[in-house]
Amino acid sequence: MKRMNPCLIKSLTVRTLTAAFLVLLCISCEDLMSILSDPRGKLIDTWNVNETSPGIKSDDEVYRVVIAEHPTDSSRILISNFYNVGENTMAEAILTDMSLNLPVQTLPGGFTVSGSGDIQTDWNSINWSYSVDDGSGIPETFTAVYTRLE
Repeated sequence: MKRMNPCLIKSLTVRTLTAAFLVLLCISCEDLMSILSDPRGKLIDTWNVNETSPGIKSDDEVYRVVIAEHPTDSSRILISNFYNVGENTMAEAILTDMSLNLPVQTLPGGFTVSGSGDIQTDWNSINWSYSVDDGSGIPETFTAVYTRLE
């Protein structure tokens, strides 16, 4: 039986380990690039909401929302409990740089909403301005501050 050259074994082992390392490095880089290129991940969390309106809701209303990634559109987020209409109610917003656009949409219960939000540079608060029509045909303007739960 012929013995293998120890240098050849060492060379094959080094090549195999190097190849395995490069494969793992590439996978890790893809995951990292995905995270870095998708800023929605910075918003995924539970947020306290302090909402104010001069009309419909006479007092400030405080409640919580959960922001999640949209499952099929990488530019959108989902906001559960938007306008405090229920945890199973989702509003969609489009993320562009440090801004959120809330396109016109009708939520369950007949609430038509639209507006925009400005994300603060630390990504821990969002200042919103939006309108809500409760089905009466008369939209009411709201402001809200979303603050990340700590």
